[in-house]
Amino acid sequence: MTSFEIYHGYDPREAVGTWIWEHSVAKRASGPVKFTPLFESQLASRFPNLYKVGGTNRFIFSRFCVADLANHRGSPVLFTDGADMICLTDVYDLWKEPWERNAVMVVKRPDYDATSPKYRGTPMEAFNKSYKRKNWSSVMLINPGHFGWRRINYNQTDPAYWQNFGWLNDKEIGELDPTWNRIVDEGDPVEDAKIMHFTLGVPAMYGHKDSPGANVWWNEAAEALNLCDPTYTELLKTLTKHYKEDRLAEEL
Repeated sequence: MTSFEIYHGYDPREAVGTWIWEHSVAKRASGPVKFTPLFESQLASRFPNLYKVGGTNRFIFSRFCVADLANHRGSPVLFTDGADMICLTDVYDLWKEPWERNAVMVVKRPDYDATSPKYRGTPMEAFNKSYKRKNWSSVMLINPGHFGWRRINYNQTDPAYWQNFGWLNDKEIGELDPTWNRIVDEGDPVEDAKIMHFTLGVPAMYGHKDSPGANVWWNEAAEALNLCDPTYTELLKTLTKHYKEDRLAEEL
């Protein structure tokens, strides 16, 4: 059986979150999954301009080289931000989507306008910037063989080009059900989430300990890290140390 290849962003400052994400996917998948983290050290020489554009993390634009990494052929592949997400369903359900008719399928948010600060109190703290297709690319079901991916201009350094899928036309961007990218803390319902996205900060970060869906995230984190303390006190201390959240640790 062919593995479902899942690419995800990787920032060493979020390494624990990455493991929690991978655990949440693998334990629910009905078939084999292969995780491919996008390491800057492995990609910067091949796609140098993707690391010159800037952004709040080290993979904000390298996600768009996934079709190239998949050699522009084969079954659909998935990209997700990863470290600020948990998966609550079988990712193989995505293979039932009409991926062959599209270059990419995403959760579309035409009215989404987020300017709240994210990752407050951490070295990654930043203000969100709004743009036309904000957060569309945080979950992408990619058809690597679609010709649209061959139009990418890797010399582009204009953020808008990347953020708005400037090489694709509207008809080449298919739509996933919103449950595949439920944005926590920004009004999305979380009860039916297939992927829960803590885009402003995971519950181990300052100000997000009691976010909607936080209890689900803590359960996943405890299981992924093999900690069973029902109060999560030790887990919380471990994670806040990782994220350098001294203020949150002081609350315990």
